[in-house]
Amino acid sequence: MIRSRAVGRPGRALSRRMRGVARGLAGLLQCSTVEPVHQSSHSHVFVLGDSLVAKCHSEDTSYQAELFAYSALQGCASVARLFGYRDSERLLLLEYLPQAQELVSHDHLERLISALAGVSCFAQRVTSLRTACPALSLGALACGAVGQARSVILLTRDALGAEHVPCGIGDLKLTHFRRRGSDWVFLDLECGGPGALEVMDLARVHRLALRAGLEASIETIARKYSRALAAGGVACEEVALAEAVRLVCLHV
Repeated sequence: MIRSRAVGRPGRALSRRMRGVARGLAGLLQCSTVEPVHQSSHSHVFVLGDSLVAKCHSEDTSYQAELFAYSALQGCASVARLFGYRDSERLLLLEYLPQAQELVSHDHLERLISALAGVSCFAQRVTSLRTACPALSLGALACGAVGQARSVILLTRDALGAEHVPCGIGDLKLTHFRRRGSDWVFLDLECGGPGALEVMDLARVHRLALRAGLEASIETIARKYSRALAAGGVACEEVALAEAVRLVCLHV
């Protein structure tokens, strides 16, 4: 992480640097406005004009992970479009999707689950993920995991197979899915690694559904997800998937 050298609030120098980067980019792209919309110790997000988002990371690891995921998944209708990046500034230039998607009905729940499954199915068809990066597979992750994480990964491996490359958001929130016309579009995706496990997202879906007052058991969510995967050509063992989601709900 880049640390502030100035005395005072941590991250102030980082904030100034990122604002400067966003303004410079806006000028280069002839965008009339620069609006900060999110700030944390990990990243700053700015809306440039009315169609672009600049996301500046403070850490190289998170920047490279997100760039890798967006690059691998370009062409998937449910993934935000990546228009460019700049390694020197750890900057991603993404499409602006102002229309947030609510979760207020069972139809919304069904579409959310189907969209998540669609991203996972798309990832399994990306050659660079399945062949060039074998260390990202569930089989490889299981070998290096310990404790509760290993139990979750083993159940997920039993559900989706050892060669499956996990792809997801990990900390799915309402702010992570937007609308592009009729498409549900996700932000902040990861490919490979424990944080990308689809069962993490399904556990979040279960909690979001409960908060919205929607009846949706873990078994129901697992069944809908496994059927959506099957429709996309990805095999899934429903019982093992439900057990993995249940374990996440209990311990995460």
